[in-house]
Amino acid sequence: MIYSLSGKITKITDSYAVINVSGVGYKVFIPKRTADFLRSSALSETTLYTYLAVKDDALDLYGFLEDYELAFFEKLISVNGVGPKSAQGIMSISSVDELVGAIVSERVELLTRASGIGKKTAERIILELRGRLEHLGEQASVTSLENDLELEEVLSGLGYSRFDIKKLLSENKEKITGDTLQIRLKSALKLLKKQ
Repeated sequence: MIYSLSGKITKITDSYAVINVSGVGYKVFIPKRTADFLRSSALSETTLYTYLAVKDDALDLYGFLEDYELAFFEKLISVNGVGPKSAQGIMSISSVDELVGAIVSERVELLTRASGIGKKTAERIILELRGRLEHLGEQASVTSLENDLELEEVLSGLGYSRFDIKKLLSENKEKITGDTLQIRLKSALKLLKKQ
């Protein structure tokens, strides 16, 4: 099993990225949200947590920016009738936090927004995963808190007062988003300049 890949991004499309690891280019299928993030962040290198799907005619890698996203993907494909492509489609429509929330609160209509997911499949996902995702939701929330602390440390190191930083984070939570510290830092610095 290939748990993760770290290397240079040589190509990004809406459905996959090519990661060059020591001269070998790995085609890794990714959710559209991940593709959008990788394009907007202008990172030259990244680490993706991966799942290897073995089929008769192919070995396909699916990649995610965080290990809890990989764990959620594995939960999705454990549901009868949900394959890797369908799970990737589900993860393209929203964040893991929001998808876990949709499943726990039994919001069928949110899941059916994904390509190839009908009402019956969405209901099956909810039925099979509803009681098995609390851990993922907590991990995602914990990660969010850890991200805030990491951002606070960097801004403090740049000379901003902890009081101003905490105020900024509490009042602008929805504006300071992104999957990496670099993106969150850019958003926070723009907001701090406006104050």
